[in-house]
Amino acid sequence: MTLDEKYDAKFPSSRALWERARRVIPRGATHDVRYLEPFAPYIVRAERTRKWDLDGNEFIDFTMGHGSLMMGHGHPHIMAAVEEQLSRGTHVGGCHPLEVELAEKVAGLVPCAERVEFAMSGTEATALAMRIARAHTGRSKIAKLQGHFHGWNDYAVIGMAEPFDLPVSTGLPPGVVESVVTLPADLDAVRDLLKADGDVAGVILEPAGAHSGQVPLSREFLEGLREITSERDALLIFDEVVTGFRWAPGGAQEHYGITPDLAALAKILGGGFSSGAVAGRREVMAVLEYRNGDWNRTRRMMHSGTFNVNPVAAAAGLAMLELLADGQAQKQAVENNRALMRGINRALRRQEVPGCVYGEMSVMNVFVGPNNACDAAGACDGIHCIYDPAVLLRGMGKFRAKLHQSLALHGFDILGGSRGWIAAVHPPEDIREGAERFEAAIVELKENGELQVRTG
Repeated sequence: MTLDEKYDAKFPSSRALWERARRVIPRGATHDVRYLEPFAPYIVRAERTRKWDLDGNEFIDFTMGHGSLMMGHGHPHIMAAVEEQLSRGTHVGGCHPLEVELAEKVAGLVPCAERVEFAMSGTEATALAMRIARAHTGRSKIAKLQGHFHGWNDYAVIGMAEPFDLPVSTGLPPGVVESVVTLPADLDAVRDLLKADGDVAGVILEPAGAHSGQVPLSREFLEGLREITSERDALLIFDEVVTGFRWAPGGAQEHYGITPDLAALAKILGGGFSSGAVAGRREVMAVLEYRNGDWNRTRRMMHSGTFNVNPVAAAAGLAMLELLADGQAQKQAVENNRALMRGINRALRRQEVPGCVYGEMSVMNVFVGPNNACDAAGACDGIHCIYDPAVLLRGMGKFRAKLHQSLALHGFDILGGSRGWIAAVHPPEDIREGAERFEAAIVELKENGELQVRTG
């Protein structure tokens, strides 16, 4: 049987639901990265670190709610908090105590969080951070690093992929494109831009590197960026949607010891529910305050949102952060990730397959397949990849979809076939079975002629 035939045979109910979905949902999926050819399995149940589809197929979950479920599905402490709030109401249409408690918790953990403004998603949070930067500085441009992902808002979709001077989406007015400047991860380039253009309000980036650390950044780069932006009075904006509370209780800024002016937060913040926030310095966040005189009309920045920090999400987020506050869960997740990466890399060497899995902290990046051989035939240590950044940004090309398909056949669930978020609660059997399932998927790809072994 071909790979597609095996896939159809294993997921018949998902095939049928896919046919229904594409008649009413554009592209048949509700997130670009969840789109999978010929179709994606439809999940009906999840528990701890496993999930099951319509046909009863079991998956080890290494997607973990796109990284939001640091403590797995249905953690008792989080579920108890949610159930208690559900009994009190889902939306009170007004201020409530949990929003204050959650803001205080964030402020107590995140170094830059002197003030916290809530939103509903990572995309909203990055858009809000950029607007705050422009409002505070009175400048109109935002600089972003090439390949860095900040959601789907108008300003974020510029410079995500080559060619970096163009957006990855249609539907943007020219003025938006002109207000975003894209740069390589090069300190001289940032310094030259800020020296030549006094209209840059801030520089936004993923502190771990492009696409959740797919192209890692060094601590030295972040330190240099902090110095340069301070010298030119441009705000430094960390997109901590992924790294927030995962790299450390205070996020990447705590881990690296570098405090930005603003940070966008989401994912873990909501404890498995939709949530987002911007945390920042008091004087920067002051643009959101109400004041007397003409301030409110001419200087204040407007922000609203029906579901901002709704009580259920606040309860879940507060419970999640309580579990993560001492940093032990983060350390366990890192150990789990390193063990999984070691197991998969050993499997790749056994199968003589080019490439590796790599990642920092508890995010795993996959880079295997045709033309992806490590420079030193296996010298990559599985923690810090040795590829050229330009090669990493290009990714696995068309092979990624085939890898994703084969991994799904073997019950290894990973986002888009290229990225996994490892939880603190993945037990040793998940790590062992995960490496075994990944290897089985690789073997199947080889047997189906989709993957060639290393040639040098």
